Amino acid sequence: MDTEELRELLDIEEDTGIEYFEDVAELFETGGEYDSEAVVSLLKDTDMEELSSILDEYFSQMEDDIPDDEDELYTLVDNIGRAFMALVRNISESREGGSDEYEADESEQALAEEIEKFHNWYSIEEDVVKRDEDGGESGVTMSEALFSIRGEKYGADEAEYDFSGALDYELSDYVMDIAGSVDMTGVPAGDYDDEDMGDDD
Repeated sequence: MDTEELRELLDIEEDTGIEYFEDVAELFETGGEYDSEAVVSLLKDTDMEELSSILDEYFSQMEDDIPDDEDELYTLVDNIGRAFMALVRNISESREGGSDEYEADESEQALAEEIEKFHNWYSIEEDVVKRDEDGGESGVTMSEALFSIRGEKYGADEAEYDFSGALDYELSDYVMDIAGSVDMTGVPAGDYDDEDMGDDD
């Protein structure tokens, strides 16, 4: 979908950016595909401090839904959330510091690309294997699996999930560089170091 269609989906008017938790949830969880160029327009009209707070809440809730024995998945999601926070902080600092337009555009493009990649991994690709109690097996998205696990806490039918096929998620070199260089003091997702982010250098 293009920028106009994405704004319509999120019910966000022109010259208005992401403002609410529901905006981020819809952006990440929609079953429709979009590309990063459609997201850039939203980011240019978004307050990064507000987005930082929303993302922290979103990834915290996501981590709460991950089963206790899925340490590798938890670490992956935590690192993705931290990377998002670093990119948001970088854009915020670029805007406040009066950086040249090219640098600000580059940062917004990088965040938009990561949003597109995360959305595809989370809500488009059916890389999680679901095994029902009756022995049935099917591929589901990460979002479907975590939503179902959340529902089990309230009496929904239980199932087993194999997340191993969804653990191949790589953060770009640009994102890794930003995560290592941006001052994350005071950001709820915590401080970064290269080891935590999976940097082999």
